[in-house]
Amino acid sequence: MIGLLGRSRWVVGGAIAIVSGCAPAPLLPPAAGGLTGDLACAAEAEQLREPVVAHASPSSDAAPLAELEAGRFVYRCERSGDWLAIMFPAREEAIDCTRRPAGEACSIGWVRGNVQTAIFG
Repeated sequence: MIGLLGRSRWVVGGAIAIVSGCAPAPLLPPAAGGLTGDLACAAEAEQLREPVVAHASPSSDAAPLAELEAGRFVYRCERSGDWLAIMFPAREEAIDCTRRPAGEACSIGWVRGNVQTAIFG
């Protein structure tokens, strides 16, 4: 239940806990096409500093899904070895991945884990 002034009220073990202030950014729910199962992704976007090719699975032999140019925004997801899953909206989409209606998730692809990004904020 959301109370006045941005406070939340939770019932925990029969007691009511009131929390105010800023909470840490939650992880986004799994994205569409969870290529290796359900992947949780960060709620904060990062801007690519270099172009990358997103693959269908964490392997350079996997089919390429998208070529993402420097400047595109992505969300970091879980790692698998040297690979990093990233979630990204389609090039022509203006809606970021955190503001989507249920069932309209962004795409997920795999890139080398050493991809360079810039964080804003």
